[in-house]
Amino acid sequence: MFGTAAILAGGKSSRMGFDKQLLMADDRRILENIIRTLKEEFSDILIVTAKPQLYEGMDVRLCSDIYLGKGPLAGVHSALNHARSRYVYLLACDMPVVNLDFVRHLKNNLLNSGADICAGKFQDRLEPFNAFYSRALLDEVVHRLETGNSSLFRFIYASRACVISQDDAASFDKELQMFTNINTRSEYEKYLGITTEEPEGEARALVDKLEIVRYIRGEYVPMRDLMVHETALHVEISGKTDRTLYCSPSERKELLIGYLYTQGYIRSLDDIISLELDEDAGRASARLAQFEPQSRTPLCDSAVFDPEILLDNQQRFYDNSTLQKATAGTHCCALCDDSGTYFSCVDISRHNAMDKLAGKALLSGVSLKDKYILTSGRIPMDMIQKVAAIGVPMIVSRSTPTIAAVETARSANITLLGFSRENRFNIYSAPNRLKGCNFAITSTDANRE
Repeated sequence: MFGTAAILAGGKSSRMGFDKQLLMADDRRILENIIRTLKEEFSDILIVTAKPQLYEGMDVRLCSDIYLGKGPLAGVHSALNHARSRYVYLLACDMPVVNLDFVRHLKNNLLNSGADICAGKFQDRLEPFNAFYSRALLDEVVHRLETGNSSLFRFIYASRACVISQDDAASFDKELQMFTNINTRSEYEKYLGITTEEPEGEARALVDKLEIVRYIRGEYVPMRDLMVHETALHVEISGKTDRTLYCSPSERKELLIGYLYTQGYIRSLDDIISLELDEDAGRASARLAQFEPQSRTPLCDSAVFDPEILLDNQQRFYDNSTLQKATAGTHCCALCDDSGTYFSCVDISRHNAMDKLAGKALLSGVSLKDKYILTSGRIPMDMIQKVAAIGVPMIVSRSTPTIAAVETARSANITLLGFSRENRFNIYSAPNRLKGCNFAITSTDANRE
């Protein structure tokens, strides 16, 4: 009775400036998200479109308008004509929010009322889509299209229609986002502001939106993309060495001090005689009590961490990584123990994010010997070397380490965890720092013999 859901995607998109079938959100076409959601409720998904090539491999049925240039009523005709069920759920391709609870409410009201159409009201106006239509209306639709009476609203009001009030609809969607309709660039950007996790606070200064053109399924689509800033920091150390750090324009003092720390030039702030930083010019200089790299900070062998708390910290770390999710252009590091997360740092470089974290710890007077670091990126050998230099006993990533990183961690007795997500992680070295773990790990060299 309610098997078919039809998406009307045959509009001209004149106000948008490009085909709305190609609207994107979170690196995926909005239409793909709509189809995936509708498949949870409907066994038959029908797309009314003049561009079938856009739906290759998507496991949907396709049809096109028979009555061209007749507006949305022609789309309703195509949907009713090709439907496989008595009632058809109709949605426009530019309505990105599907509320399945409301869809079920429409079904119940349709059955109880005996009507041919069930639709909702939004802002005192009938919303013709996000609605059900009966196939019994097909002949009347054909008559209206052939006699030039193609107004969709007049058709609805002349039919037996059950109208859901806005208050009733709001009980399923308080903000009534299910009636969101994207017709213009400004409406599109407003919608992206709702659905895309954009950074807030200080992180907002690290990004900007740029005009780009995206190629997708044979079409070029103009759009604005959120991108990260990059700056250069030229560092002079005791007048003997120069280094340029390419970084995000934030926490550059922490970056400089952390770089000196992870490279072994300092062990405390007392090792810095003077520090000058000109952020506008992108230049910094540090005069140190001792220029030669110093010995590593000893590791704490008694530190033990609860694996369940670690996974909770990891999940919060991921949930709060809004800049990384919004841009896919940054990395993040966080300092944690079993009491929670102390602070985190963001940069375009995973190495810089680590250095910023180390510098912030020194400036804040937070000891690293009984803490661990969460990082968003894969772990190469030089990240382990940084951890070893500052005496952090454990490092954790959602991603993978390299073999060289594993070997270095085992040699330095650093606990290395990878693929930390949901309810699991891999332990590559020093498992004794995980509460309840009584397994030992054979060295890499022994495994090769």
